[in-house]
Amino acid sequence: MRRQAESCNALQGFQILHSLGGGTGAGLGSLMLSKLREEYPDRMMATFSILPSPKVSETIVEVLFNAPFIVASLLMLILY
Repeated sequence: MRRQAESCNALQGFQILHSLGGGTGAGLGSLMLSKLREEYPDRMMATFSILPSPKVSETIVEVLFNAPFIVASLLMLILY
């Protein structure tokens, strides 16, 4: 990510599309967002988050634990 950002002439921000239901989208996605916020605090960041549905999800952990936890982390990134 850093190499791509440094190769830009006028980097304005980042657009991130990720899922909040699984380990990769929730864990890795939120880690990546926090690292981008640390490296580029003055750049815009737009996240498009896919939330799991209790009607579709096969595991209850996604709906009851992962998604609310990651939404709280995203809110902390926005506020601070």
